[in-house]
Order: sequence, then C-alpha cells, then structure tokens
Amino acid sequence: MSTLVLDRPALKTVLLDALLCVAVVAVPALSHAAALPLYRFEPMRLLLFAAILCSNRRNALAMALCLPLLSTLTSGHPVFPKVVLIQGELALNALVFCALVRRSHRFVLAAAVSVLAAKAVYYAAKFVLIEAALLDGDLVATPWTCQFAVLGIVLVGGGVVRRARGTGRV
Repeated sequence: MSTLVLDRPALKTVLLDALLCVAVVAVPALSHAAALPLYRFEPMRLLLFAAILCSNRRNALAMALCLPLLSTLTSGHPVFPKVVLIQGELALNALVFCALVRRSHRFVLAAAVSVLAAKAVYYAAKFVLIEAALLDGDLVATPWTCQFAVLGIVLVGGGVVRRARGTGRV
C-alpha cells in the first residue's frame, strides 16, 4: 500500500487551494443570501492575491485559471465567454505581477501595475466580444469605485503582509 506524503509547503498549498475553492463557491450563495452584490468586489482577484501571497507563482497561475471555471461550474456565473475573459485577466495579472516583483521587489508597485495592465487587456478583449455580439452586457459592469476599492485592498493588505514577513519576493 502506497502512502502520499506531503511536505509542509505542499500541504500548506493544498490547504490554501481548498480554502480558495470553498470561498469561490460560497461567494454566490452568500451574495444571494445577504442580498449584497459581493461579486462587485472582485472576489476572484482578492483570492488570486491570497494565492500569490501564500504560495508560489505556479500555484497562483493555476488558481487564476481554476477559480473562474469552478465558479461557472458550481453557480453558472460568470457565463462561458466571460469566464475565459476572467481567466485571461487573472492569469495575466499573476504573470505580470510575478515578473515585476521579481525584478523590483516592490509589492505595491508590481501589484498596481499588474492589476491595471490586466484590466486594460480585459476591457479591450471584452469590447471586441461585445462588438462581435459574442457577449451581452455593458463594457463596464462593475462600478469603477468598487474596482479601485479592490485595488486599494490588494495594495494595502498585500503590502502589510509582505512587510510583516520582511520580504518582497514571490
């Protein structure tokens, strides 16, 4: 009989991933139960940065691709064309962040630039899909105030975590 043995970092990553998956599944139910549009506060981006802060680049990229798909499979939201957009946005966010923080070791700058770059690509791609009639809805569905609030949470929260750990590396 074979036994699976996980070292401490691998166990931490598995537990983190399980927690992130539970959170992404719970958000639609909590949003509905509380009658609050929690999705406006970009829970997947917040979860992505939790993965970035608490695990490695590869795992953060895996979560960027898995979380939107898991949400679609369990709640039907976001709809299929949009799930691909969100996967691309989060993956780009993770890749740009990791590349920048590796060079500069400045979490806040890397996070801000990566979020803004990912959003620019997301909105450009969404515009193309709307114009091609492959996606319905407004170009900007989430109010800018909510998007900037999430960016602020990422910058402040991530900066505090990084400073407490005494490292800017991912």
